[in-house]
Amino acid sequence: METVCERFNELQLHDSRFVDVSILRRTERESHEVRVDLEIERETPGGFSSQAAKLVFIDCTFLKIDLDLDGKVVCGDAIARSRCTEHSELREALERGPLKYEDSPLEGYFHFSIFLIPPGGEMHVFARDFALTFGMPS
Repeated sequence: METVCERFNELQLHDSRFVDVSILRRTERESHEVRVDLEIERETPGGFSSQAAKLVFIDCTFLKIDLDLDGKVVCGDAIARSRCTEHSELREALERGPLKYEDSPLEGYFHFSIFLIPPGGEMHVFARDFALTFGMPS
């Protein structure tokens, strides 16, 4: 069985477009979702084509966004790379800094990162899981 990080790292988001991001509070579960609207480049028999997709990070606890919106537009909203890890420098910095008084604050969470073509910026999400759907469901 693949882990959450293995599934995410197989997505191949390079050159896809980071269109929009939103945060939704899920009151029934007392958690948050971070939703990213994408245009994913997919291989077709005649070459490549873009397809609308929604990437949802489920049960999020921490979000860090550093976007240069003008730089994002200049670079066509393109994603350079993405990754998921269980351990990272940012995780350690959060646990030593703002979250230091909490007991294992990020246990059970994965660190998802999306890096845009410079100078577009980056987004970091600590979440328990993710889902990718094609089309633009509500």
